[in-house]
Amino acid sequence: MSQFRPPDDDQQTAATSPAAAGKEEDEAFDDAYEHSLLALSRRQHGIDDEMDITPMIDITFLLLIFFLVASKMDPNSAVALPKARHGTAVVEKNSVVILVSQGTPDAPKVSRESGQPFSSDLATQEDEIRDYVEKGLASGKQYVLIKAEKQIKQRHVSQVAKSIGLAPEAQSLHVAVMETK
Repeated sequence: MSQFRPPDDDQQTAATSPAAAGKEEDEAFDDAYEHSLLALSRRQHGIDDEMDITPMIDITFLLLIFFLVASKMDPNSAVALPKARHGTAVVEKNSVVILVSQGTPDAPKVSRESGQPFSSDLATQEDEIRDYVEKGLASGKQYVLIKAEKQIKQRHVSQVAKSIGLAPEAQSLHVAVMETK
């Protein structure tokens, strides 16, 4: 025969109160939910450590394309030379002078100090300039001076300087500029 035994207080509360049983289940669910949220946030936090730079790269390429399309490159543009503030003076009497003045857009007029022009053919012009410089330096002149008008493009002055450089005696080349005071 079985004996009746009254339940303990803890057992009695759990058995007799369905709300208490549900409360324990809720607490267990809340603990599991919080644990899963912590694990999920840790995973997401690892992903957020790296920045997505794809939009930055897109903007960089868009800016590059914009500046390539919007910029105007003109290798034939004239160079605005500054006025000279400092420099040494060269006496014209001691210089072989070559004048470069406005001619056609493709070929300026290159002439001697006396105004006698050199040939318009570039190969012939180089030879004539070289001979002129050699004769001038042999006559006792010390310098070679290029006088170019302001509108003359730098490439034309450079071409004349190259022709002067063909003369082995040409040691000192000067380009005339406007002196400011």
